[in-house]
Amino acid sequence: MKKIFLLVFILLIPAVLAHVGEEKKTGFYFFDAFIYGVVSLALISLVAVHYNKKMSKTEKKSVFVFYVVTAAVVTGYIAAGTVYLNWTSATGGPVHWHADFEIWVCGQKLELIESEGWENKVGEEDVHHHNDLRIHVEGVLQHQDEASVHEFFHAIGGEFTEDELTVPLRDKSVRTWKNGDLCPDGKPGKIRFFVNGKENFDYGKYIIAPYPDVPPGDFLNITFNAA
Repeated sequence: MKKIFLLVFILLIPAVLAHVGEEKKTGFYFFDAFIYGVVSLALISLVAVHYNKKMSKTEKKSVFVFYVVTAAVVTGYIAAGTVYLNWTSATGGPVHWHADFEIWVCGQKLELIESEGWENKVGEEDVHHHNDLRIHVEGVLQHQDEASVHEFFHAIGGEFTEDELTVPLRDKSVRTWKNGDLCPDGKPGKIRFFVNGKENFDYGKYIIAPYPDVPPGDFLNITFNAA
């Protein structure tokens, strides 16, 4: 029984981890299903080990059936959910896109907040950066706008529109600049957005190009300078 429990646990880990963080967006609760399955199998294992010598053949068969049914239901739920999400996604399956970026304010290049601890990323599972000035979009996208610049800023705790730029910085402060705010030289600044050297007026609505490498992936330049 212990071998069966361990095998089920190992087989389900990759599938579950691939969908951690997607529950709210998709309605599929992969992680919850995984946890409930593991807990159920763990509890029945403890009972079976404790009462093993006192259990009849019928009871032992019942425990085995419980193992098989639980593992089948959890695995089936995760597998079916994965197939459905891939089938209905805007991208036809998982992606891994990148876009490099820089943010300049009043002539100074900003240094964004960095990851801490064992998790080498800032943001969410599907959109984040790795202290590398690169937007990472990973996973199955149900909607194209999940790869937008707005989603990236939202994931790291910022905001980017044609009127406002909010950025969490390396010193753990969060700064906001709005059109008309003054630079140190006393001149009013304006937010501008450039994609591969050309000004773009989509701002946060812009969806990064679907490429894993840069180039041909986008280079984004966000500036707040004197108008």
